[in-house]
Amino acid sequence: MSLSVLSGLWSRLRGKPDTPDAEEVERINDRAPRERFSPNAVGVISNYADTAVQLALYRYLRSAGITSVVYSGPVSILDEPGDLWTLIQDGDVQWVYGQSEPPKFAPELGMLPAGPEEIEVNGIRFTHFARSPAGEERIRFGSLQWPPPGRGQREAVEATVGGTDRRLTVIGSGLEYERWVPNPVTKRWELYEQNVPGYAETPIARIELAPEQRHVIVHPTSRTSYCSVIDPDQNRMSLLML
Repeated sequence: MSLSVLSGLWSRLRGKPDTPDAEEVERINDRAPRERFSPNAVGVISNYADTAVQLALYRYLRSAGITSVVYSGPVSILDEPGDLWTLIQDGDVQWVYGQSEPPKFAPELGMLPAGPEEIEVNGIRFTHFARSPAGEERIRFGSLQWPPPGRGQREAVEATVGGTDRRLTVIGSGLEYERWVPNPVTKRWELYEQNVPGYAETPIARIELAPEQRHVIVHPTSRTSYCSVIDPDQNRMSLLML
């Protein structure tokens, strides 16, 4: 992409702010639990196919002392991407996606930058897309979850993990939360958890990540209300429904 096109894209994105509604910010702050996290904790906001990202979630994460925030998902489909794009460009949010697409609000600008396909933050590996069993095709994991009971999830998890040895891998294109761990006997990855007590009924669900195990976390799409904090030092994931 040429510098002139990037300049035009930047000005158009900057010109479409997405300032969070004051009442929404207040509602989230009132509902949000007051948690303490380690300095290496990472906040996660993911997006399967929503046209809006609630940046009040980002502001909550920062108010909770989270200095590393990851956005996993597209920018091109957002109705008002301005503030999120600014956070990405300024380095306040780390973006993982890996697919170049035209912005729907200004297709004449051509293709958006793809963003990195994979990043590592504080020892946690993030990828938006899962891999097909052959390893050649990128898949939105949510397409394997719906309609229930889904299909091909195990094969996609195994292909995505591949030869990596990271203890924590996050796939950001889920519709619903899943956690996979390897079976010590069969050596195959198995679905360990889909729903957790309190999920979607209370503001927070705490998930313990056993330090002796590897974990693949399929992150639920934010739907403007969901985010998480993954704390590798405390071996815990906090799913937040705000």
